This record gives sequence, C-alpha cells and structure tokens, in this order.
Amino acid sequence: MINNAASTQLNLDCQCLPLETNNSYSRKPRQKESQFMGQEFVGIVSILILMTIGVILGYVLSQLILGYLTLNLITFLGTLSLIIIFGTLYFVLFWEFKKRTSRSFSPQPSYPNPEPTADAHLQNQLFALVGGDRATANRLIEQLKRNHPDMSENWYWQRAIADLERDRER
Repeated sequence: MINNAASTQLNLDCQCLPLETNNSYSRKPRQKESQFMGQEFVGIVSILILMTIGVILGYVLSQLILGYLTLNLITFLGTLSLIIIFGTLYFVLFWEFKKRTSRSFSPQPSYPNPEPTADAHLQNQLFALVGGDRATANRLIEQLKRNHPDMSENWYWQRAIADLERDRER
C-alpha cells in the first residue's frame, strides 16, 4: 500500500500496468517519444549535410577535372577535407542505420529456443496441489496460456496455484 504522503509525490505522467504476480497495479513511467524524435531529427539533418557536401564535392571535382580550378595546396586540402567529411558522415549514418535495423529485425537463431520453464519451487507446489498429476498441472498451465497470452512462465504457474487454492477455499 502507498500512504497518502507518498502518493501525492507520484509522477502524474504514469500509467498503470498489471504485475506478473497478481492482478494489482504498479506505476511505471510512460516512455517518452521525444527521445526518438531527437534521434530522427539528427538523422535527417545529417542526411541533409551529407547531400550538401556530396554536391559540393562533386562540383569541386568536376571543376578540377575540367581545368577551371588549378590544383594547388588550398584546392587539394579543401577537396581532401570534403572527402573525409563525406566519408565520415556516410559511415556514421549507415552504421547507425544498420545498428537500428539489426536491433529491430534481429534474425531468428538457427538453433531452437528452449521452452521457458518456471521456478522448480512453483512447479513442485502446483504438482503437490494436484496430487502429483503432471498431466492435470500441464493442462491447467496450457489453458492459462491460451486465456492469457504473453505472460511470463512463472505468472502462469503462480496463477494456477492461486486459482486452485481459491477454489479449495470455497
């Protein structure tokens, strides 16, 4: 329970999410979209700078090839700096893009993922409640998985135990 003094200090930008252990609610801050907006803004500005430098570099190189610019120390260093800036921005942008896409679309491993298992204590407790009948315990867990998808394995076992204990009290 949260006392009244502590509840007045809670952040109002929160949403209630169910805990895995029971149906009570906890307060977790919402994830701000502004952090993603900042990354997108930096990416767009970097692409614009990259395109501008590419155009300038192309122009300078074409003028050097056509002979309108003489190759001296200033044009050489300017062209070299444009190439370095262009290459660096290109590398950083596409490396960051690759890093983002690899996080978003990580390929499935070639080996099968092991089935998640609950704590042995929870399993033993449920087996004891059903009199050692593993088929019944597994049927209860499978039914909970169908009714409540995307919960943790421990949650299903805790819920099955709580349901059996509640039914026995009636």
